[in-house]
Amino acid sequence: MEGVGETFRAALNSLAVVAPEWLKEQWQEVWIERYEHRVENYRLPDGKQARGAYAIIIGKDGVKLLDALYADAAPVFLREIPAVQTLRRVWVQNFYWEDAELHWRDLSNAPAAGALINSPYDPEALFAQKRETQSVGYKAHLTETCDDD
Repeated sequence: MEGVGETFRAALNSLAVVAPEWLKEQWQEVWIERYEHRVENYRLPDGKQARGAYAIIIGKDGVKLLDALYADAAPVFLREIPAVQTLRRVWVQNFYWEDAELHWRDLSNAPAAGALINSPYDPEALFAQKRETQSVGYKAHLTETCDDD
């Protein structure tokens, strides 16, 4: 979930640079408290139910911004900003609408792991977990030989 919040934060930061006046028209005061700092695991609520509810809050923030970005009155160039395109893709992979209600996708309803965006700063970075250690990035396979060449 932290990747979703951080994706929204990255889109806000990009829009603040490219179109600050447009963003001021869309701005919600509660966004300051939610997104002024990096969205990291230790800042999220404790417990599965509380985190699920918080994910929906983040999801609704993103839907509001995406609706504004894709409205007829919005400048078309805003949709071409890479952080906005990433935001749209991350929202599709993590949320869905059912009976006019926003839902968080569970693993049974999520895209394949290789298709997921795990970092708003590098959409091709992969998620990995080994025991309790989690990482987002790249793996390199190194082979050591004893040959002089």
